[in-house]
Amino acid sequence: MPPRADIAECTIILSIYFEFISQLIEQLALGGRLIIPYGPEGGHQDLLQIDKDMQGRITQKQLMGVIYVPLTDQQKQWPSR
Repeated sequence: MPPRADIAECTIILSIYFEFISQLIEQLALGGRLIIPYGPEGGHQDLLQIDKDMQGRITQKQLMGVIYVPLTDQQKQWPSR
């Protein structure tokens, strides 16, 4: 789980493990916005805008298609090293 700081009003995520998405939405302040890529690693993904209104209702809007580089460690990036 990502570390919990203060409630976020606006967060832009460039790469993420998908199991953290619900936790990030939970940390979103009322009236807050989350911009996040969503989809399979290395494949077509959608850039999503997730908003939490002042009553705590969540809405989601697809902004555009993207392909983000997955989060990896050094061993996966450079297996021969």
